[in-house]
Amino acid sequence: MSLYLSMSVNGAPLANGTGVIVGHAGKFWLVTAGHNITGRDAVTGELISQRTGAWPDTVTIRHTWMDQLGQWTERVVPLFKDGQPIWLQHPRGLAVDVVAVPLLELDTVATIYAVNLDAPGLAELAVPDEVSIVGYPFNITSGEGFPVWTRGTIATELDFDHDGLPMFLVDSRTRTGQSGAPVFWYSSHGMIPVRGGWKLNDGQNPPLTLLGIYSGRTDQHSDLGRVFKLSAVRDVIEHGKPPDDVFSIEA
Repeated sequence: MSLYLSMSVNGAPLANGTGVIVGHAGKFWLVTAGHNITGRDAVTGELISQRTGAWPDTVTIRHTWMDQLGQWTERVVPLFKDGQPIWLQHPRGLAVDVVAVPLLELDTVATIYAVNLDAPGLAELAVPDEVSIVGYPFNITSGEGFPVWTRGTIATELDFDHDGLPMFLVDSRTRTGQSGAPVFWYSSHGMIPVRGGWKLNDGQNPPLTLLGIYSGRTDQHSDLGRVFKLSAVRDVIEHGKPPDDVFSIEA
């Protein structure tokens, strides 16, 4: 479900990251960390690419070729139309480091492995349950496009927002390239954690729950990373709008 992303400006590469396709109300969206698309740090507002002083105007998505698992195709998606950004940001601004880019006509070139935003979550998790950050650390891929699964544990209480934002922290050794990665709970044995114990998966749903979008480490010396909750993803898609100013960041 994770996708390898390359951000560029005027055809020149700027950065790489991770994204995931989310389906909601009959539409598909590329959901990723906001700073992948804006080119600016969501906390400080500074340009990430100090060398170029630029921000992306396109994102290239590496998809599975239509019905050909293990074969890949790339689709270039413009991020601006008539000079205006097309992506949606959170109603609270880019401090909530999640954006959604609308995707059109992908069914003609790629197989879509989308997370259904409307599907009920199976797992009831808490500190310190294990999760997976599924992305591309140091731009490493398996088989040219498959992601790397990195383990982590939930580090802050899910029932409360961390630092006044709709996010929680994970303890995991994540690296550059994983920004925008989906954070999943996954069970290979079919048992699902619930409050006070476990239950057996009925087999009607895959033992997989999307918890949020990985944004990045709290600082370069820490193994704690920020994950914006699934509620933030929903707010972006249902209530978000394109930014009036790609530099605006509101706490």
